[in-house]
Amino acid sequence: MVNWISQAKPLDLLRRGMSRRPWYVVLYVTSHCNQRCNMCFNWKNLNTLKRSEEWSLDEIRLLAEQLPDLYQLTLTGGEPTLRQDLGEIIEIFFNVAGVSRITVATNGSYPDRVDRLIRQVTNSCPGLTLSINLSIDGIGQAHDQIRGMPGSFDRLVETWHIANQHSKKSSQVNVATASVLTAGNLAQMKDLLNWVAANMDIGSHGVMLARGDVATQAGAAASEDDFIGILRYHSALARSAGRLNQVLADEYFRCRVKTIKSRKMANPCRSGDKLIIIDEKANVHPCEILNVLAAAGKTGDSDLGDFSFGNLRTSNFNLGSLLESPRAKEIRRFIQEERCWCTFECAQINNLVLDPLSYLRLFGRVIGVGERVC
Repeated sequence: MVNWISQAKPLDLLRRGMSRRPWYVVLYVTSHCNQRCNMCFNWKNLNTLKRSEEWSLDEIRLLAEQLPDLYQLTLTGGEPTLRQDLGEIIEIFFNVAGVSRITVATNGSYPDRVDRLIRQVTNSCPGLTLSINLSIDGIGQAHDQIRGMPGSFDRLVETWHIANQHSKKSSQVNVATASVLTAGNLAQMKDLLNWVAANMDIGSHGVMLARGDVATQAGAAASEDDFIGILRYHSALARSAGRLNQVLADEYFRCRVKTIKSRKMANPCRSGDKLIIIDEKANVHPCEILNVLAAAGKTGDSDLGDFSFGNLRTSNFNLGSLLESPRAKEIRRFIQEERCWCTFECAQINNLVLDPLSYLRLFGRVIGVGERVC
């Protein structure tokens, strides 16, 4: 969160944030993955598509043409670095949509591919911020076991060192890490956070709560109270020397805790409006979690089914028609009426940044007044 804000260009952020069009897109560029993580909420869809059925570069271009106000693009999957043309995908969004920031969410299994990707993007996309976000869920063999892949921890660490060296040479490159808290790794999570603090950058590390329909009991979410405790421990480790950065981190922490305790989003949710998710089959969703909540019977008496806006391929790649359809308006109304809540981090960051009241709270804390951090 702090990196996201600190790297922002204020005027660019303001212009794109005030637009009525999506500015934050999470795009699943592949269904293929080389790991079998026990907490993966997308495990049923992994490796289900033929390569020929995945996004083509022509389709990527059609999508990019319809996102003129795109600020943040997160590329995920599956494992996005399994696509040999990942650099070309990034170049299309940079040249066609003019995106400001792209995040590649990777398991870090392919250090050489990440090295080549960073070199390609920094050479061909001047001014673009490229963030390499690495998933780390345990130390050594514990990580390998969670990820279902021997040697994955060592490869992850090598990838981090490569990306970190690039970040020291170029302001375009950011490297971050994240951990998913589960019932299975709860007992070791503080040790992992201490390890990250000693060997990586704890200030660029995030902690998420497992969510959705996971494959194993070990990968299921830890309790909400345990999650809050881990967030508090992480926050204490990551205390920043900079006053503004610490205020930002405290506000994000406050919003996450308030969301859990109040059972509603701490800031007005803009999912399905400014933030959209597009999966590997070109289905457009308001967020990553509503369809899971619906399948679990947690969306009340709604008749909105899986909460998908529709499919781009069956609508002639007309994103606007999907987002302005009666169905889309009903889904956004459902969200705006606070009939759902979640811990989805992309949504929470998006909501915080787009909420004017957040800036009043931040200002209050900078001058030493305002609500106490939970």
